[in-house]
Amino acid sequence: MFKIGIDLGYGEVKGINENGRRVLFPSLVGLGHDRNSDLFGTDAESMDALHVKIGDEDYFVGNLARKESLAGASVTLEANKINLPETRVLMATAAALLLPQGIMPVHLATGLPLEEYESQKAEFHRYLNNFIATVQFLGGPMQGETRTVRFLDVTIIPQGLSAMQLALYDNNKPKFDEVARPGNLFALIDVGFRTTDFAVVEIGQNKRPMLRKELCGTANVGMSSIYRPLQQAFNKMTGRILEERHIPRILEEGKMFFRGKEIDLRDGIRKARAQVAREIRNRVLSAWKSEADLIRRIFLAGGGGEALVDHLADLHPVIDLLDDAQMANARGYLEAARMKEGREAAAKVGEK
Repeated sequence: MFKIGIDLGYGEVKGINENGRRVLFPSLVGLGHDRNSDLFGTDAESMDALHVKIGDEDYFVGNLARKESLAGASVTLEANKINLPETRVLMATAAALLLPQGIMPVHLATGLPLEEYESQKAEFHRYLNNFIATVQFLGGPMQGETRTVRFLDVTIIPQGLSAMQLALYDNNKPKFDEVARPGNLFALIDVGFRTTDFAVVEIGQNKRPMLRKELCGTANVGMSSIYRPLQQAFNKMTGRILEERHIPRILEEGKMFFRGKEIDLRDGIRKARAQVAREIRNRVLSAWKSEADLIRRIFLAGGGGEALVDHLADLHPVIDLLDDAQMANARGYLEAARMKEGREAAAKVGEK
């Protein structure tokens, strides 16, 4: 089967397929409309021009939804987003971007937040098993192409655990000597847009990691928690309200123009990030208690992990930011699909 891993985040959708193709776009959906793609030299084939038709409806997706949807872009922070129409559009678009031409069986691997995994896994599995959507690209890197999205096999695992596999192993071989020592504890903190997942594993006598469920959880704080203090800083400087749609660009550049003048918000961003990092630190240490001192190494994942790594440096003496941290879950999901198919193939050989 053709394997794809999709991380359907609250802030961004990340995906990767077995051929190495990647997709990354904001988790925004808006109603589409006719647009002049040649105006001001707009690149109709870039990810910033992601325009799809699913069924009878046109949608702007990602940055295009933020910039050009007449009714505004829709973003959800609901804990259960399985049956929301935005979820269908985002999943269909991401999968279609990852599929090559031609009809083939597809194995999708994806995940759910740790604290919502048990309660939502069965429902999400049914939803994806019955998922079907024909996606016509009216703009974006696959402009003019059409894909029908359905999944023959679905693997759902807790967010963070997929990244933990990448942190500890390379082609199923331990990356560090201590990974093979029974009793050692390793932790991962995955900072997302709405939430932060944290997990701890202990190396068992069989030298494989075992989840310490009592040390795992989801904190309702993430990169979206930066928005409010940043808006307050902007209001204090200008007396005006800062709309959320402008914040992602400000976080990248640190500045914006307002009434003909450049407003420097870098200090406000730094303070907001430090505040969010403190909240994450307090929530995680409250869950780990004295076990925190026994952890050998903490890994940071997610785009939020990249943004907050300096502010979380005092959490533990050994903190590693994962390579390609923003894509860590998607890459981990793809690896989970590979491992599952490998186990199934080995089992079939054993039956012969």
